[in-house]
Amino acid sequence: MDIESAFNLLRASLVALQQAGSLTYAAGVKSQMRRLSSGEFTEEALGFLSFRSFLAAAQDAGVVTLTQAPGGDLQVIPVGIAAIPVPRRTEQTRQRRVRHDLWEAFVRWDDGSMRLYDRDVNKVLFLRAEEAEGRLSDEPGRYVNIPAPQREGTRALMEDFIERVSDSGRTKLEEALAGPEDPERNFVNALSQEARNAWRALHALHVVSAIESWAKENGIQDRKIYSFATKARQAKTTSENKITIPATTATVTLNIGTLRQRIITAVQRMPAAELLRLSLPVEYLFDVD
Repeated sequence: MDIESAFNLLRASLVALQQAGSLTYAAGVKSQMRRLSSGEFTEEALGFLSFRSFLAAAQDAGVVTLTQAPGGDLQVIPVGIAAIPVPRRTEQTRQRRVRHDLWEAFVRWDDGSMRLYDRDVNKVLFLRAEEAEGRLSDEPGRYVNIPAPQREGTRALMEDFIERVSDSGRTKLEEALAGPEDPERNFVNALSQEARNAWRALHALHVVSAIESWAKENGIQDRKIYSFATKARQAKTTSENKITIPATTATVTLNIGTLRQRIITAVQRMPAAELLRLSLPVEYLFDVD
């Protein structure tokens, strides 16, 4: 494989990752390149000492742009993308949510405090530097440092986002981000609703990827960083498998499955005029996540 073929493989890998709703971090990009090439791709065979060196060459060639991501990884952005899609939410991400204290530690800009994860009590602590360093020194196995995100990192992600929106909306966003007062808030306010959804999804995936990389590096299991559906919530869901319908003369209790089937049967018998009068959330009308 020559360098031009490798660059084409890099482009194809980035497209595949974006279509899957995945962030294009260097580690994932390399895995995708090896997957698409059936293991043929290696940076060493092209004369590079590391994958980062290969990516730097791709950036010099105008194939991609690179930005520093939380946790020390690189985000790889293809050059020439006209618009950014809203990342798809998988069934797994619907069933879990990053714990609030951990999320705050990875999104709140550096304020001079140190963020430590306490393995013993499964909790994030915001401490003065002196106290945090003392705890890390006294019990290094108990506490894990969380790198504080920098404002410059969020701004860099916003700048990358601007490069990926259509030309018609780019100037307005550039002006908002160049403002003297609270440019990041102005940037978000300048987004259309569709673009704002895309930005929030991109930012969330960026943060989650950083959290997962940090957790993996420090041997912290998923169950420690996510809030999964609890047994109480599952029990509530089970109890909702039946529904009681009040009537004028009696109360009818139906199993949800029976009710669904009766509704389907009724809909199939409805004339078009009646169908158009039904009130349904729009997401139920399309096969989307």
